[in-house]
Amino acid sequence: MSISRSDQARTHVVQHASSLDRLILEHAAPFLGFENRNSNVLHGEQPATFSQLPSAEQPADDVLVLEDENLTLTFACLAALLESEAQNNIAAARVFVRLRSYRKAKQLTALLQQHGSDMRERVFISGLDQNDNIDPETLDLQEFLAKHQYRGGIALGKLPKSRAALTTWAKAFARQADVNTTGTIILGGVVKHMTRSFNDTLGEFFHTVRGTRGRGKHRCLIASQVKNSGLVAKNAAVQPNTAKLYSYGGVFSGDKPDRGGEFLAQHAVRQLATMPEGLRILDLGCGNGSVTRHILNSAEAGKIAEVHATDIDADAVLSATVNLAHDVRATVSWDDAGARIRPGTIDMVLLNPPFHEGTKIDMTLVRPLLDAAHRIMRPGGMLLLVHNSHARYRDAVEKRFKNVTQVGRDAVFTVLRAQL
Repeated sequence: MSISRSDQARTHVVQHASSLDRLILEHAAPFLGFENRNSNVLHGEQPATFSQLPSAEQPADDVLVLEDENLTLTFACLAALLESEAQNNIAAARVFVRLRSYRKAKQLTALLQQHGSDMRERVFISGLDQNDNIDPETLDLQEFLAKHQYRGGIALGKLPKSRAALTTWAKAFARQADVNTTGTIILGGVVKHMTRSFNDTLGEFFHTVRGTRGRGKHRCLIASQVKNSGLVAKNAAVQPNTAKLYSYGGVFSGDKPDRGGEFLAQHAVRQLATMPEGLRILDLGCGNGSVTRHILNSAEAGKIAEVHATDIDADAVLSATVNLAHDVRATVSWDDAGARIRPGTIDMVLLNPPFHEGTKIDMTLVRPLLDAAHRIMRPGGMLLLVHNSHARYRDAVEKRFKNVTQVGRDAVFTVLRAQL
């Protein structure tokens, strides 16, 4: 007996949903049609259907999922839409997914392809086209929804860490919801990380904002009734400004240079002065691009042939693309640890590694980046790494590189130099 596509999608939800995922889905249930909390979308028991939004004249077509860590929100929405198609003999709507992480986006495409290309065709993923090639234009949420003509009134996902990211989401959704002012966005998060300012941010774009009752560590914010979305201005074309940094969404450090990154850039310029001309440099985990911009503006003429700035975070890539647009030597890519850069081709790698995964500290995040640097560097190439002095990264560097030397240290940061 063959398993239906909706059953395949539900299986992923049942197996992988976290308590926060389940809470978000329960609040989204009236909009997705599985009002019963025992629905098989949540627990694998009873069938789910997709229904129209309350008070809407037409059924809500598309669904927008924002930052889906376990990909269960995506598969729950997909299950509901496919169930509607099977029961009502109508064409299923589409699921739009905005993921900042390149690795997570590729994980989603792989899972969808496992269930057949027709399931992949139902899901649109920001930053990727339907052939899974990178589409830089759609990294921007507003452009993503507009390009694929999103027509829906429901968005759900995980509450971002920053108000800037939340503003980006709310504005993009509100602008696309202009045919359905009853549009609703449901975002769940950890109670201790939620402040009143998030309500205020949503209130700029929605008439009604309310917090749900907490369950364990979690609760949701639900914003509804989009304010006159025709008045929500489209994002203006951003012009490069060499005097000021541009930031998109929740990029780390926003529109300011990161202090550790600035310390790294200063030492990189000093090291470049001792090296030959025509160098190929990789800014691995480039963030808003401030390190690359600093060295391009400060290094001696002829020293740098090209800089590849790469990051796994879509918001970082969008920021760096604008901040480096003035210099033809710079290219920016959305990638996972420089996976698309040819091995043994880079003269210098600059690394300011993250140590937060969401709101959690994880000092092991540096390891795959060090492995990537080792793969990408040419023999004799140089690695410059900055880290908080308490992080104790030196052992991890020495396991992979030789001639490890501390070349800079202040009250907070340490810069290590190493060779391949």
